[in-house]
Amino acid sequence: MGTPDHDPGRRALLVPLVAAAVALAGFVAVVVWAQVADAFPGDRRSLEWIADPRWDSPRVGPMLRLMDLAADPGVAVISIAIAMSAWSRAGRREACAVLAGACSVLVSGALKAIIGPTPFAVQHAVLNGDPSLPSGHVVWAVAFYGTIGWMGWRRGWWELALACAAVVVAMGPARALAGVHLVSDVVAGYLFGIAWAVLVIAWWERGRSLSGRRAPRPGATARPGRR
Repeated sequence: MGTPDHDPGRRALLVPLVAAAVALAGFVAVVVWAQVADAFPGDRRSLEWIADPRWDSPRVGPMLRLMDLAADPGVAVISIAIAMSAWSRAGRREACAVLAGACSVLVSGALKAIIGPTPFAVQHAVLNGDPSLPSGHVVWAVAFYGTIGWMGWRRGWWELALACAAVVVAMGPARALAGVHLVSDVVAGYLFGIAWAVLVIAWWERGRSLSGRRAPRPGATARPGRR
């Protein structure tokens, strides 16, 4: 008879792996829908925002500019450097998790090039027919800030967690209202970003669990060796 697996950490990995698989399946579904169907739900409304962006709106204009700045390449590089420097004090695994979250934007850029412009985008000359699915800004926000926010929440840093969550939630609507992405781009970006962030967080949580098990319990004394 085989011995049962008593590793709770390994069993706990099943939940994030399933969640990541579901998010990836949703991403693929959005891509197929956008390539095959006449229009993804919300894409026709996106044409109004593309024709009349809300940059000058007193209500949402400041949010659009803030979200655009948050994913600016220069600001992104500085954010990565600051985050990795700060989290490296907590441990090498934390710094690696930050870097892994940031690398999502490279993969999303490759996916964008592979998928290419959707028929709806070509038909309506959206972004001059350039590939735009998934939204790199949204993928970046979810994977990078989502990972940092989760680690902050696990350490009890509520202010950091809430700030990161606000960026994650606001980035998608901001890109659509700014007239630079279709709704399908935004939804695909959220789904792929969630899948990436979940995998990074699962890896970090697994290492955190193993480190906790290896650490000696308070008050524990070493077992004397043989003489």
